[in-house]
Amino acid sequence: MTALTPWHAAILGLVEGITEYLPVSSTGHLILVTSLLGLDRSADAKRNIDAFEIVIQGGAILAVVGLYWPRIVQIAMGLIGKNPAGFRLAINLAIAFIPAAILGVLLKDRIEQHLFHPAPVLAALGIGGLAMIIIGRWQRAYFRVNGDDPSGPHSFVDLEHLTWKRALLIGALQCLALWPGTSRSMVTIVGGMIAGMRPKHAAEFSFLLGLPTLGGACLYSLAKNLRGGHPNMFETLGPIPIVIGIAVAAISAAIAVRWLVGFLSRHGLSAFGWYRIALCAVMAILVWRGVIDIRPHASKVSPTADRHVSSRLLREDLLHQIAIADADRLAQEGTECIAQFRDRGMAHLDVEPARYERLELDEQPKVVNLIEVDAHIVDHPNLAQL
Repeated sequence: MTALTPWHAAILGLVEGITEYLPVSSTGHLILVTSLLGLDRSADAKRNIDAFEIVIQGGAILAVVGLYWPRIVQIAMGLIGKNPAGFRLAINLAIAFIPAAILGVLLKDRIEQHLFHPAPVLAALGIGGLAMIIIGRWQRAYFRVNGDDPSGPHSFVDLEHLTWKRALLIGALQCLALWPGTSRSMVTIVGGMIAGMRPKHAAEFSFLLGLPTLGGACLYSLAKNLRGGHPNMFETLGPIPIVIGIAVAAISAAIAVRWLVGFLSRHGLSAFGWYRIALCAVMAILVWRGVIDIRPHASKVSPTADRHVSSRLLREDLLHQIAIADADRLAQEGTECIAQFRDRGMAHLDVEPARYERLELDEQPKVVNLIEVDAHIVDHPNLAQL
């Protein structure tokens, strides 16, 4: 795949915008939609689609900035000493942001390696749904008496009266969102409810907390993609689809946020919990049937660790160039090497052997792109001489 169509970009932007702030796991939905659209069939495309799905979170950020602009102005005024309530809110957001920010930087690669697989993702979906049902019922029972009385033992708190300790609790729970499939919105809304906030106020704090959290992840992923030494997503997917994805994500996120606040005020979290459990069941069936694949992009290229196959196996930008005297011979051997990879259970690798047969034989010196392989894996008789 060399480009992302505007239609596909719009679909992914719509899914991201709707699910980013709903407590249903945007990761799970994007995995499902990406697989169903066939956008993850090659390693290079998968790597850039992963980056694209994070960068379009910028659209969701813009939606919250637009909807909660008065709050953002209040925070800004607080930071310059002109609004005490805004200053307290800014401090609480910073306290809640720091734990996940630190752990995210330290553990991101390990989390992707060990947890971005079917069992952990599906477990997070199902257990998260069950937790939402339980927490919703617990809060209704716990705050039934004196919930609206500020002096009562079980009183609700709003954003202005949230203490730093309760903000830290929400921030600690946000660390759970590093587990793929958990949902940042889910754990922060649940954390706010445990801290004594009404669902709508917990959701508002979650939205505002998402600004630094999602913004940091968005910028980090963009920078990593641009300086990664491979064709970046703008080159692989095209700039226009990326802009479309961000725009659609912004519009759909704005609609979803407005709807969510009203829904939580009337119905609470239980409906989303049941939805997550149903989604878990559907995705489990699709994984079992081989319709979708839940793995990081590197794993899609090297599914078995003991084969030591480089994750760069299929990327044309990393194909090793070897000057040879007999291009025809190497072309044939390159094709045989690929055939042996396929014979060893790696037929899903998207390799085009014919590429090795289309050589410019009149070029001096003769150069051919050869897939970088491990001599201990492919026992081709002439491989060690290459």
